[in-house]
Amino acid sequence: MAFAATTLAAIAPGAALAAAPTTFSYTDGVQTYTVPAGVSALSVTAVGATGGTSDADGSPGGQGAVVDSDVPVTPGQTLYVYVGGNGAGGASTAGGFNGGGNASGYDGGASGGGASDIRTTADDPTTRLLVAAGGGGGGSGYDTSAQGGSAGNPNGQDGGGTDGYGCGGSGATQSAGGSGGCSSVGGGGADGSLGQGGQAGLYFYWPYEGAGGGGGGYYGGGGGGSFAAGGGGSDFVDAGAYGTSYSLDSTSTPSVTIQPVIQVTPSAPSLTFAGTATQNTSAPQTVTLTNVDTYGLQVTGESFDYSGGQNGDDYFVSSGTCGGNIVPGGICQLQVRFNPQGTGASSSGMFINTTDGSGITSVAYVALAGTSTGLPTGPTGPAGPTGPAGTTGPAGATGSTGAQGSTGTTGSTGATGSTGAQGSTGGKGSTGAQGAQGDTGATGARGLAAEYRYGAVFSCHASAGERRVTCIIYDPDSAGQMVTANLVPMHNRGNAEANGSGRGRKGIERITLRASRKLGTGKYLISLTYNHGRGTYTMRQTVYLR
Repeated sequence: MAFAATTLAAIAPGAALAAAPTTFSYTDGVQTYTVPAGVSALSVTAVGATGGTSDADGSPGGQGAVVDSDVPVTPGQTLYVYVGGNGAGGASTAGGFNGGGNASGYDGGASGGGASDIRTTADDPTTRLLVAAGGGGGGSGYDTSAQGGSAGNPNGQDGGGTDGYGCGGSGATQSAGGSGGCSSVGGGGADGSLGQGGQAGLYFYWPYEGAGGGGGGYYGGGGGGSFAAGGGGSDFVDAGAYGTSYSLDSTSTPSVTIQPVIQVTPSAPSLTFAGTATQNTSAPQTVTLTNVDTYGLQVTGESFDYSGGQNGDDYFVSSGTCGGNIVPGGICQLQVRFNPQGTGASSSGMFINTTDGSGITSVAYVALAGTSTGLPTGPTGPAGPTGPAGTTGPAGATGSTGAQGSTGTTGSTGATGSTGAQGSTGGKGSTGAQGAQGDTGATGARGLAAEYRYGAVFSCHASAGERRVTCIIYDPDSAGQMVTANLVPMHNRGNAEANGSGRGRKGIERITLRASRKLGTGKYLISLTYNHGRGTYTMRQTVYLR
C-alpha cells in the first residue's frame, strides 16, 4: 500500500467521521460501499478466490490473487463490491461467483475460482477499478500434476496436466482471455473472456473424466482440455491507482477491504482544555501533523464541526507552521485555543484538509473538548464617600418621679418559754390471760371408691397438689396383666393427666400413675385396661380431687 493508514480518516465539516477499515466477505451477491465526503482515494486490498480441487485424483486448484492499491474515487460515490466464490470439484459444478469457469459434464474436473473487484456500475465489468483474479480449477490427470493455474500477477498462469491427450488452459493477460486447453479427442476447453473464465473440456473415452474451468478475473483464464487444468485469470487496477502490489493468497478466503486514504496523522486523536472563563482564551495546545504520504503535500485549511449541536465557535487555530509544502515524513504544527462563548461543557472537532502532489485530497480529524466556567467576576469597585451626618432631634420631656411608699412598723419579739420537767418511768404491766382453744380442723378428703368386676377389685387414691395417683388391683382368682392405666381431667382441660402401667399377679398389685405436673382440683376419669384370665376388660372410676 502507498500509505500506512494508522488513524481514522474524517469527512467534511458537518458530517460524520469516516469508518475504520471495512471488510467485505463472500456472500454470493453484490455489496455496496459509499465513499465518505472529503475522501478522494481509497486504500483497497482484494483477495480473489481459489480454484476447485479435482474429485478424481486430488489435483488442487490455482491460488487466488491479492491486489493492494490506492484507488482514486469521488467523495459520496457509491461503489459495488464483488467478492469471488471458491471453485469446487465434481461433474457440471458451477464456477465460483464472479467469473469462475464451469467444470465439465464428467466427474474428475473442478470449476474455477471467481474474481474479487470493486466497480462504479453494478453488472458492468468495464467500470471496474481494481480486480483480484481467481485461480483455475484442477484437472483429473493420472496424477496430481493437473494443478489449476494460479491467478494473475498481474497475468494468470497456465493450467497443468498437459500430456498426449490434452493440455491445460492458458492464463489470461491484461488484454485478452486465456486460450482453452487442447484435447486429442475433441474435448478442448473454452477460451476465457472479459470477466469470465472458460468452460472446462473433457475426455470422450474411458475413463470419461473432465478438465478444470478457468479462473475469473479482469480477463478469465482458459478452460482445460481433456484431463488438464484451467488457467488463472488476470488482475487489474485503474490507470490512476498508485502504490500497487501483487501477491498470491494462501488462505482460500476471498475478501475485499476498503479504507479511506490518510495523508497526515495528528500527534493526538483529541485535545481537552482546562476550565476557561466565558469569552476568555485558553493557553494554546499543539497538534503535530506528520506526512505519511509518498508525495509532498499541503495543508489547505482547517475547519470546525458545528453539526448536531457541536460548539465549533469555541475553538480556533491561533498560529501554525503548516503553510508550505510538507515532504514525505515531514511535520508541521498547529496551535489550537479554546474561547468558550457559553457556559458548561463544550465539544467539537477540527478537520484538517490536505492535498498531495498527485492531486489526492484527504481529511484528518482531532476531537476537541473543554469546559467554560462562566463569565469572570470583575474587581470590587471603590467605596463611595461617607454621607453627611443628620441633625440631632429634640430631647423628649422628662417623666415625673412617683411617690415613695411608707415603711411598715416592726413587730415585737415574743418571750422564750420555760423548759418542762422530765416525766417518771411507768410500772411494768401484768401478763395477759391465755387465749382460747382454736376450732377443730376440717375433715380430710374422702378416699376413692373401689370397683369390682370378674372377681377383681380396682381402687385408686389421689389428692390435688400431688403428681401421682396410686391404684390397687386385687384379683384372687388368677394373675393378669395390666395393659394401660390413666387419669384424665373431665372438665378443666388445663389440668394434668397421669399415666401408668404394670404387671399384675394373683392377689394384690399396686400401680402408680405419674403426671407431668401437680394435679389440680376437679373431676377426673380413671381408666384401667386389665387382661384377666377370662378376657381383657376396662374398669373406670370418676373421682373428685380437692
